[in-house]
Amino acid sequence: MDKWNDEKTVGHYSQLPSKKRILIITVTDLQTDPMPYRQIKFLKEKYDLTTAGRMPSEFSEIPFVPFRLSSVGLKDKILRLFLLLSSQFDRYYEARFELKETFSKLKEQNFDIVIAHDDETLPFVFKINKEKGIIYDAHEYTPSEKENDFRWRVTQFRYKDWLCRKYLRKCSAVITVSDGIAKEYEMNYGVKCDVILNAPEYFDLNPVPVSPDRIRLVHHGVAVPIRKIENMIEMMEFLDDRFTLDLLLLPVDLDYMQTLKEMAKKNERVKILDPVPMTELVPRTNNYDIGVFITPPSTFNLRYSLPNKFFEYIQARLAILIGPYPEMSHYIKKFNCGIVATSFEPRVVADALNKIDVTNLMRMKMGSDAAANELTAIKSMNSLEAIISKVTSGVSR
Repeated sequence: MDKWNDEKTVGHYSQLPSKKRILIITVTDLQTDPMPYRQIKFLKEKYDLTTAGRMPSEFSEIPFVPFRLSSVGLKDKILRLFLLLSSQFDRYYEARFELKETFSKLKEQNFDIVIAHDDETLPFVFKINKEKGIIYDAHEYTPSEKENDFRWRVTQFRYKDWLCRKYLRKCSAVITVSDGIAKEYEMNYGVKCDVILNAPEYFDLNPVPVSPDRIRLVHHGVAVPIRKIENMIEMMEFLDDRFTLDLLLLPVDLDYMQTLKEMAKKNERVKILDPVPMTELVPRTNNYDIGVFITPPSTFNLRYSLPNKFFEYIQARLAILIGPYPEMSHYIKKFNCGIVATSFEPRVVADALNKIDVTNLMRMKMGSDAAANELTAIKSMNSLEAIISKVTSGVSR
């Protein structure tokens, strides 16, 4: 190649647009939190990604910066409580996080977009990105995060409300997981949210045929008292002998987990199994018939939830059994893929299940098969990418 052509080639490549630089930041573990995990997986080929969080993602090629909580000795706890109760929220935030190292590594990087998960990342990201190109992924309605806990309401609610009032309207875009939650943000904070479903990737599976003599129920998730998993075990007392229930539980609360195990011992049709990694849940549960979620909506977020497991049940091609949740009910009715009980009481839920026959159950599983093509991570992430394009083009909310 002659000198002229060589220089022309160099000039050509120097004019190619560089990848937009995106920071994805959370206070959680990037390997186990589904939404940031999916965003990293989807965006990593198209953008120059950096991540920050408690623990790095599985994608070792992507730069990671730790976002650390500070020490929690007795004096620290007393100080933090005082700062919360006296509404010194800026000082509380500084006491809660150890961010000097994180700030020094990120402040000069000039990201085009920051995707901030969790309200507690907002004060930090506005410092490093100068109020430009910040997309806040709220997941759920954070001011009601643990509203059923009196101590949380006393110590944390005003702090969460302060974070929302101070930062949400400054964001270029705000994302949440359901219409009901989006409406609540708009009503209380004047912020119009984009709704992006927390759906997993598409799995190429088929509904497994149903046995008339054995209908397999499954529930997976964390074992914490607010989930009222004991109601599912109690429900089995009112179901006929066709039904079995497997619980794949992550033992977050060990005392509660032991209580559930003691209950399960009394019914041979109930089994508590080891948890399954997030990426393996869908194929491992494909052999079941019905995915169950009947946690009473003791909080606003539970009432308007569209949880990961709902979409994972769909991808596993299961029929779905829920109580009267408005957001999930919409999709079950749209695709005819499950049963919506009239209450969350174990006996009422069991009565609805006992009426099911093989033909109807298989029809519901086929409904999930149809829904699985529509409710996928790729569609959700395409919606996210459209928001990123608007923000980088200077078009915000």
